[in-house]
Amino acid sequence: MANTTANGPGVRTVVHLAGCTLGCAGCFNKWMWPENSGQEMLVQDAAELLISGGFPNDLSLSGGEPFQQSPAVLELVLALKAKNWLKSLFIYTGLYPHEFDADAKVIFEDLADFVVAGRYIQRKRSTDRRSYAASTNQEIYKRDVDGVMRRDVAGELRARTEILVTPSRLIVTGLSEYRTLEQDMEETHESSASL
Repeated sequence: MANTTANGPGVRTVVHLAGCTLGCAGCFNKWMWPENSGQEMLVQDAAELLISGGFPNDLSLSGGEPFQQSPAVLELVLALKAKNWLKSLFIYTGLYPHEFDADAKVIFEDLADFVVAGRYIQRKRSTDRRSYAASTNQEIYKRDVDGVMRRDVAGELRARTEILVTPSRLIVTGLSEYRTLEQDMEETHESSASL
């Protein structure tokens, strides 16, 4: 998905990686759990598609579970950086940092700019719909000005709701399943009116 503003700061490209064995109840991307739910491609082909496709070079990776295929994710990120395409990297993962394998740790510690980590727990669903964390147990990390990945306890990262209309479908992203579209439209109208 290209040109989204709901899956990380700025205008971004989102890549959903297929396959997740975590099985969080209420998961927004349940359709990506099966390993065969996406389009299989070689890492080099995915990198070339992103580089040559005219997509925004702020990238968000989601799932499924990106870190359940961390060797391929690391290879993709390094390929994009080698071509000077990747401006920023935002990752949604159901794993916590202490659960990361070696490749995921490299991505987290050295390459990612933002990470939302931790399983989605439906009973802890976040009522702050502007948070990138979908449940209150999830942790948000961002790289600071010194290049160190730190937990965002101040809540500076703020999410958005977005509706994309294509010739074949309507895509609503960044919208809590418990909110209505009418509530979001009212809030958007109020924000626009105050400008």
